[in-house]
Amino acid sequence: DYRAVIAEATEYAAEIGQPFWIVAGQIWLAHEAVRNADPESATAALEAATDQTRAIGLHMGQAYHMATLARCFAQTGRPQDAQDAIHEALSENQVGRDLIYAPEVLRLQAEVTILTDPEARGPANALLDRAQARAERTGSRAWAALIAASRARLMSVETGTPEAQAWLEKTLCALHLPGSELHPAFVTARRAFIAPI
Repeated sequence: DYRAVIAEATEYAAEIGQPFWIVAGQIWLAHEAVRNADPESATAALEAATDQTRAIGLHMGQAYHMATLARCFAQTGRPQDAQDAIHEALSENQVGRDLIYAPEVLRLQAEVTILTDPEARGPANALLDRAQARAERTGSRAWAALIAASRARLMSVETGTPEAQAWLEKTLCALHLPGSELHPAFVTARRAFIAPI
C-alpha cells in the first residue's frame, strides 16, 4: 500500500503550486484505492481522477487509467460504462499513445470480458494470449506476472483453485528476477485469488 507516500508527494505538489503533479498524484492515489479499498469507493475515486486528467488534457497513462476504470465498472455492475472505457483505452493505444501499457490494456479487457460474461472464458483467454505476446515482445515481466494471475483465475474454473495457484506460483518464479519480489505487479499477482485486480 503506497497511499501514504503518494499522498505526501501530492500534498507537496499542492504546496508548491504544481497542478500537473497534483492531478498525477490523485490518479495514482485512485489506483491504490483500486488495490486496497472496496470496489464502489475505488471506482468513484478512479472515475473522478480520470475526469481530472481529461480536464487538463493529460493523455499520459490514459490507456492504463481507462482500462483499469473499465474493470472497476465491470466489477460494480456497469457493463456499458466498462465497454466504453475499454474502447477509450484501446483507442489510445491504436493512435500510438501509451504503448508501454498495451499488454495490460489487453489483460484488463480480458478481465472486463469475464466479469461481464463469466462463460466467455474462450474470448478472455484469447485476449490474454494477445497480451502475453505483447509482454514477451517488450520483455515486460511485470505485465506478464499480472497476465499469469488473470490466466490462473480463469484456469481455476477448469482445474480447481489449488492447481491453478500452483501453476501461478511456478510461472511467477520463472518470471522473477532478484529483487523483483516487491515490485507491485508481482505482489498483486500473488494476491490473485485474494484480491484480484
